[in-house]
Amino acid sequence: SWTGVLGAVTSFPSIAFFAAWMGLMCFMGWYRKHKFQNDDAHSNWTAQIINAVGQTCLLLGILFAG
Repeated sequence: SWTGVLGAVTSFPSIAFFAAWMGLMCFMGWYRKHKFQNDDAHSNWTAQIINAVGQTCLLLGILFAG
């Protein structure tokens, strides 16, 4: 049932991780547009770290929803 899914996703620990995931994805888009340089390894590592932390938040949000 969709109400059960919505209730699980909006529960306390889960919603915090989903909000962090959305924030990090927005930050990665901003970083890619304003600070990222294709020929710089530091920029690439920074983008990869932001992505990894964002994906970890998504995973934790899903795990805590269940």
